[in-house]
Amino acid sequence: MCRTGQHGIIAWMKAQLEKAGESVHFENDVGVRFGLNKKMAIHDYPEASVLMYNYEDPDLKSLHDASKEQELREDVEYKDVLIMRDPFNQFASRLKYSYSSIIKRSWKDSKIQENFIQMWKNHAREFLGQTQHLTRNPVCISFNKWFSDIEYRRALSESLKIPFSDEGLDIHGTESSFDNIKVQTPGARKMTVLYRWRDVQNESIYRKIFQDKELIRLSNLIFDGFSEAKKELIDAI
Repeated sequence: MCRTGQHGIIAWMKAQLEKAGESVHFENDVGVRFGLNKKMAIHDYPEASVLMYNYEDPDLKSLHDASKEQELREDVEYKDVLIMRDPFNQFASRLKYSYSSIIKRSWKDSKIQENFIQMWKNHAREFLGQTQHLTRNPVCISFNKWFSDIEYRRALSESLKIPFSDEGLDIHGTESSFDNIKVQTPGARKMTVLYRWRDVQNESIYRKIFQDKELIRLSNLIFDGFSEAKKELIDAI
């Protein structure tokens, strides 16, 4: 989903691969720009040894159905990567981003808000193994753990078959809605990405999101509970 911190993780993966000698081709916003049925194959980019592409806000079932139509090569290893960020910070970042974009109007539309929440819950169920829409060697990544735990990153690199170096960790792959840090700018580790919620916690449009008890339950399963500050936010709603 948009604002999961996926661009920072992508930049980290890409930098490590390139340090290991791989040639990486990356396509962003594939679902938005090309549609889910875009047949992107490694033979389309003969100079690349690794092809990475990013879907933002995909419906996982539709993505699964589209992937079945793609021609897979036996000599190429495919991996589906799902990135989750805790809803407190993800929706805070999404709301903040909307203030400077045309997306702002969507937050005033209750139906669109519900769609965003439902999408997060669908992705969370996939993350927890309650659904199995991603079938190509799926790897699930918690952005929160990735950002804060070197051993978690080391284990992820092993799962992704990427030689671990932590290269690219301090690169933020896209514009930050809070810190005004642009594409490929060093300094990502200085951003308070685990505390975005503090800046919008008193906004009614934000607080309304966490009236959804299923959202809270799924978040608690993935992100091991809440800090005391977040607990106070939930108790006050």
